[in-house]
Amino acid sequence: MNSNRAATLFFEIHNELPREGPGDRTSTRRAFDRVADTTAVRTILDVGCGPGMQTCDLARAADVRVLALDTYRPYLDKLRVNSAREGLSRRIHIVEGSMFAMPLLPESVDAVWSEGAVYIIGFERGLREWGPFVRRGGCVVVSQLSWLTSEIPDQPRSFWARHYPAMTTVDENLTTARRCGYEIVEQFTLPESAWWTDYYNPLEQRLERLRQQHRGDDDAQAIIAETQEQIDLYRRFSPIYGYVFYVLRRT
Repeated sequence: MNSNRAATLFFEIHNELPREGPGDRTSTRRAFDRVADTTAVRTILDVGCGPGMQTCDLARAADVRVLALDTYRPYLDKLRVNSAREGLSRRIHIVEGSMFAMPLLPESVDAVWSEGAVYIIGFERGLREWGPFVRRGGCVVVSQLSWLTSEIPDQPRSFWARHYPAMTTVDENLTTARRCGYEIVEQFTLPESAWWTDYYNPLEQRLERLRQQHRGDDDAQAIIAETQEQIDLYRRFSPIYGYVFYVLRRT
């Protein structure tokens, strides 16, 4: 299967989901409140914002300006419509651009935020390259897929070795953050409901429809099966791995 075909199928599976990864409003607000305890927050850069459910949550949390950055225009178009509908257009500013070359000045934001997207650039590289955009004393806040235990069964270990070999434990991520010059403000694991309510449940319903729609299409069926495997794996091994919020202060 060529890369264009794979990308088309991926976006067919994921487009118009409430979220593009695990998350929930309560966890976003908890992390934001810890940032607000640490520093005055006026401007937040939301990196890899996707359709922007968490972007809107941040804009509701306080009178802040949120710069919402993503490369995929349909996500940004959806965020633009949603923010206008919810009366948040004044606070949310759409930025079409890449996390690898962000169009910002050094120390121009109070916090960099990224829910479920730092894996694209890599946890350590993201902390090192995004930190300089944050003023001294500001925060970098990311949610990152992490092992929750050092004793990992073969099945999840094998799956994530194929799909995200850079995945490490919470303690290893905290060590990396300190090495990159951050103080740990807080870290906490998202609840299992944050995986299901706005992500896996609607995703699983879509997979069932797409199985019928793409009957006889081996490429599509392979990607659908792989996505279902991921859902089934979390259903069985949720105590072993999860998304973890890391609230980190730039010293």
